[in-house]
Amino acid sequence: MALTAEIRWFWPHATPSAFAVWFRSSLHHECMVGGGRSYTDTHLVWEGHPRWDIRRRSGSISVRAHQTSVPDGCDVAPFQGEIALWFDLISQHEPPSGAVPVDLAGRHWIRVFDTGDRQLREIRQMASGWPTKLMPVDAGPHCQVDLAEYELGDFGERWATFGLTATGPGETLAASIRRTAAVLNERRPPALEDAFVTTLPQWLLSLSPFWRHGAALRHHRAAHAGHAELRPAQMAAAPGAAN
Repeated sequence: MALTAEIRWFWPHATPSAFAVWFRSSLHHECMVGGGRSYTDTHLVWEGHPRWDIRRRSGSISVRAHQTSVPDGCDVAPFQGEIALWFDLISQHEPPSGAVPVDLAGRHWIRVFDTGDRQLREIRQMASGWPTKLMPVDAGPHCQVDLAEYELGDFGERWATFGLTATGPGETLAASIRRTAAVLNERRPPALEDAFVTTLPQWLLSLSPFWRHGAALRHHRAAHAGHAELRPAQMAAAPGAAN
């Protein structure tokens, strides 16, 4: 189990172009941004439990539990907001029976900062890669900064999110986020227009029509797949099938 800290914003539309260019371009940063590829993550939305971020990954369950918030949060413009503390763990157990699987398709870009030294250092990322998990605690203090855009399938909606996530010893987490925000501030970022601070599970829960529709669609496909598998055998066994 690891303790992490995070502050995250959401836009109810695609990333503002000025902010997207600023974050992805190497003109304002020490190196090229990482990621950029499309992928789908399976989230397990647990209604009535906004503090649980549950995901299915590679046969296991990734669980993040929102514990509390850091006093004073982050006050570095334009990245002001509440910093949430999370417990992170990998579970081999089945998710809660009431958790609804929802596929969330999107694209991610990432920058990683080593915050363990007096002077922060940005770590070069793979051009097309995206980490499957956060930096381990024993790697020392780090802050991962990510930008993601999501397509909500049949609903035709686009959302974007930007976040700073700190890993490392517990006593370093809030400082890692604030120091990274200060470095990003020096790189003259655009304002986070229209963005609001919340957590990912709270955001997903607010999109009730989207994930309820996804759950119903999964059930419909599973039911039809079951019928398709049984139909040939049923036809062979049916009276008069040979006529």
